[in-house]
Amino acid sequence: MTITVTAVQAGQRVGNLLKRQYGVSTTLLNRIKRREGALLRNGERVFTNAVLAEGDILFVDLSDMTEGEGIIPIP
Repeated sequence: MTITVTAVQAGQRVGNLLKRQYGVSTTLLNRIKRREGALLRNGERVFTNAVLAEGDILFVDLSDMTEGEGIIPIP
């Protein structure tokens, strides 16, 4: 999943954005952040407490996630 951060989303932390606006569960977020290359901002690894700026491109790799298969995050 690739997200381009809008002006409305700017200033939010990565984890909060994924949980609140895209429906990513805490368990899934924990799995994502522990995988190498699964959470990138502008092509570089990022922590979930990083603050996003307008225009940032956030990449979240949801492949190989076995728990909750078939559940699509709410846009």
